[in-house]
Amino acid sequence: MKPTQVHLWQIDLDATTAWPDDCLDVDERRRAASFRSELHRRRFIAAHLALRHVLAHHTGTAAHALPLEADERGKPRLPASFGLHFNLAHSEQLALLALSAGAALGIDVERIRTLGGHAGGTDASAREELALARRHFSAREVKELQAIPAGPERTRAFFAAWTRKEAWVKAAGMGLRIDLRELETGLSGARRVEAFLIQPVELPSPWAERGFLAALACGEEPVTLLMESYRAVPLSN
Repeated sequence: MKPTQVHLWQIDLDATTAWPDDCLDVDERRRAASFRSELHRRRFIAAHLALRHVLAHHTGTAAHALPLEADERGKPRLPASFGLHFNLAHSEQLALLALSAGAALGIDVERIRTLGGHAGGTDASAREELALARRHFSAREVKELQAIPAGPERTRAFFAAWTRKEAWVKAAGMGLRIDLRELETGLSGARRVEAFLIQPVELPSPWAERGFLAALACGEEPVTLLMESYRAVPLSN
């Protein structure tokens, strides 16, 4: 893997749930058991099995032997000696796993949806979008969002902006230590914000048609994005 390459794996979590989970470590099993929803539990297990399988492929280390550790936000990472950065995100049945040998990175994915339990296209749904934007977006971003007529186009812009912020926060490892209103990542296009380049990710079929959006933040520039589609195959230890 070249330093300027980012491998982005697409994982269908509902097609990868029939595997044994005996390569997960104690913490992963504990977290899986904590889910009340069986669907969420299965998707968590599928995501972490796929994570281990892909990391094993790139590092040459057996899936069960990968020494994953948690950072201060509880996110998994490999020791620095592996020279491999990765970040995992998921929304509903789609997980995205981004890997880079060059620099820290963050990935986020969301499915476009209505907010607050309101019907799409209603005044209540539009008000909810703007209320969230005022709490988490910069003044300029709120103004740009307000300039878009309420409806599907504004909803899409809202979620696009949200994925960009989340990707940057994950790449920077900032967590809740930053006021997102002071972080201007924009609504579209490629943009460098401090140490990280933010760019939208064009997801292939069928994910784009199902309303999924994604954004990537990476410390390397330029970035060559290599899309990979993960296939459900049995894991072995």
